[in-house]
Amino acid sequence: MNGTMDASDDQMPLARKIAAHRPRPAEDGFSLERALFTALARVAERQLHLPVALREGGLASRTGGEIAELLPDHALVLLIEGPEGALGTAVLDPGTLSGLSEQLMLGRIGATPPDPRKPTRTDAVMMAGFLDAVLTEFDQLIAEEGFSGAGWATGFRYSAHLSDPRPLALMLEAPLYHGLRLSLALGGAEGRPALLSLAMPARGAPAPALADCPQRIAAGAAEPWGAPLSRVIERVEVEVEAVLGRVTLPLADLLRLEAGHSLPLSRQALHMVQVEGEDGRLICLAQLGQGNGHRILRLRPAEEGQQPIGLAIGPTVAVPASEQPLTRPPAHAPTAAEDGPLAADLASAGGQGDTVPAGLSERVA
Repeated sequence: MNGTMDASDDQMPLARKIAAHRPRPAEDGFSLERALFTALARVAERQLHLPVALREGGLASRTGGEIAELLPDHALVLLIEGPEGALGTAVLDPGTLSGLSEQLMLGRIGATPPDPRKPTRTDAVMMAGFLDAVLTEFDQLIAEEGFSGAGWATGFRYSAHLSDPRPLALMLEAPLYHGLRLSLALGGAEGRPALLSLAMPARGAPAPALADCPQRIAAGAAEPWGAPLSRVIERVEVEVEAVLGRVTLPLADLLRLEAGHSLPLSRQALHMVQVEGEDGRLICLAQLGQGNGHRILRLRPAEEGQQPIGLAIGPTVAVPASEQPLTRPPAHAPTAAEDGPLAADLASAGGQGDTVPAGLSERVA
């Protein structure tokens, strides 16, 4: 008997656990990474007229912490949601983001890639439709091939943009994730290097025992699994936007804008401020006011069953600094029915000798 032991037989417990759940390709050679590349190549050709070449593909299993640790610098991190609320990720490195964005906006990919930058919500919105189309095509290819062992990879669609990837390890709660990684060339075999990665929860993997959770209450019993995570998430900072109104300007007027110009807004903007998240979803309505020399918002949480109210896009005019204070009425004079209770308040104030402004304005800084 040979007394030596192969290194592969002396695996750590975590390595053996991961290996036991690692997805295996079908016996006929069908591979999920090849299916994902085919789906991406079809969508890129159909939507962007962009040829894509595959340099390398990979399939691996990792924990949520490993996925967060291996994120490329300046990557666009998108959350994808699957059946029963399963949460996964789609990661586009700077080469993928810049190449697809240039092809989408300019119809071609530049010879020199731009300097890496922090992705924005606009980038996420631009990529969401493309990603959903790729995932839809991916689902269809899996169904056509009849690969029953790939159910964990199907049914996912874009959910949200993660502007700060630091909380990602806490958000990926599943014990194990299957990851698909594609190394690509956008524009052909000699095109721009790009990297796309997907990660989905490994379905059927055992949930961690409460005893494995390091946080415990004073009595010594383990806390519920979600309690420590909730405390961390509640301290995460989130950026929101307060939108007073949306207006249109002729392109010629837009190009002439400079510091000191004002854009008149309807009085309705005071009490119809929309508070939106980074993905553009309506969180609640608010009323604009002042307090201690600062602009403040009085939030009005949406009532149960209340439908979001979209802000109408209306015309306005750019008023130069030389013509201010504003003496002309706004481009769209709101009616009493549009202004609601606030208009009545302003009107009653005017009847007592106060000055009622001809219109609100937002100064261009």
